[in-house]
Amino acid sequence: NPEAGIQFLEHLVLQKRSSDPGLHTELAQSCVTQVLEALADEPTAKLWRAKAASYASAPSATPFLAYFAATTPDSPNKRARLRAALFLQSSTFYDAQAVHERLLPHAQALPLEMSIVEGKLGMDHEALTRLAHTLRDNTSAEAYCTAGRRALPPKVARLLAERESLGAWTLGTADTVPADYGQDAPKLLRMLLDVYIDSGYVQLVSHITPSG
Repeated sequence: NPEAGIQFLEHLVLQKRSSDPGLHTELAQSCVTQVLEALADEPTAKLWRAKAASYASAPSATPFLAYFAATTPDSPNKRARLRAALFLQSSTFYDAQAVHERLLPHAQALPLEMSIVEGKLGMDHEALTRLAHTLRDNTSAEAYCTAGRRALPPKVARLLAERESLGAWTLGTADTVPADYGQDAPKLLRMLLDVYIDSGYVQLVSHITPSG
């Protein structure tokens, strides 16, 4: 029974806290499968595109995923996307390259998910471009630079997980400080500044200009 198998996999990773890379990769791929199945549903795809366009048209301090969660009617597809984002951000054991290859054909529709995985792979320019240029999510872009390459701001992940009853999907790492926390922040902020300038978004960069 595939559904029972997925439930057992979730139990091992989310409840028992297994650190087995194979199990984490299998769960990550399961999350991606559910998101791609949701995208294959045209009404869902149309709704998600509308949410992204609406968000990008009116710059906001609210991160995109928080906006998406607050303004999208509850549904299995919505929750599948939230679970995927939280797990892809919080897990450090899955095969990010394999997940990236599956998401790549759908990069235009899933820029946040792509940026999360690209952060895992150290693809900083690509991740920042998706956040700052494609999504116009400046809050998440700046958090990426200062919070250890996490495209989903830690406080947002924690609060969102609590509000949506998805706490287990953060693996308890939403507020964990990574070993390299802030180490590359000046370099990444300069890179983000370049992305803003290249995309003609200069009016928003004055407060993030790094010193030195």
